[in-house]
Amino acid sequence: MHKILNFLIIVLLKSTKGAEYMEANMKLDNFRFDVNVIQTRHKGDVTDCAVKCTSRLDCLSIQYRDSTQTCRMFDTIFLTSDGASYENGWRYYLKTGGICPPHFTFTAIDGLCFHDGGELRRDAGVKYCAKVGSSLILVSSANIEFFLESILDRVTPSYSGAKSAYIQGQWNSTHWLDDDGQELQYTNWEGGTNNPGPSRIYNIKIKQSSGGYYWKEATSGNDYVRHVFCGVILR
Repeated sequence: MHKILNFLIIVLLKSTKGAEYMEANMKLDNFRFDVNVIQTRHKGDVTDCAVKCTSRLDCLSIQYRDSTQTCRMFDTIFLTSDGASYENGWRYYLKTGGICPPHFTFTAIDGLCFHDGGELRRDAGVKYCAKVGSSLILVSSANIEFFLESILDRVTPSYSGAKSAYIQGQWNSTHWLDDDGQELQYTNWEGGTNNPGPSRIYNIKIKQSSGGYYWKEATSGNDYVRHVFCGVILR
């Protein structure tokens, strides 16, 4: 059964993985995205488009234009209209739910469920992610790193003119640990390694630099507004 409520398409699936939803982001109305398109269809309504997306593991979001019955499916998530072209009639929807918590998107990348927390200070970001039942995203592999970089590539730079986001990780005076107290197995420090010393307590940010994206210490920078991405890793 398919039901449309206030621009939120609810797709009820007869499976054990739970209901999948298509949540409209009306801030992106009338913008057309031309990258990461995995399929285009020119028939059916927006519900048909949504159902086709739910049948594909690599489909994370869709756009639909009613006047031309055009459905576009994407293997990525768009947060802003940066890089898009203005064209009247498009509406963008994000696939959420299923095996992930409500309002999270299953990326099919190393078990990652992803949710955008907006732009916040680090302490506010941690609280927001906890409120939605998760934590700051744990970048536990190069695949997740690449996914975040591709999203950051299409957002507005933060306070410093560089694109950046807070990620999970804290220095405990000897090691970098995740929220469960486990030593980080994957890192991407600029220069390859990072050892702040025994008396420092630091967190981590991923930040754009001239050579790409790298991890950096977030010290007093915790007070700056950056992108906050919440994550749940399904084991």
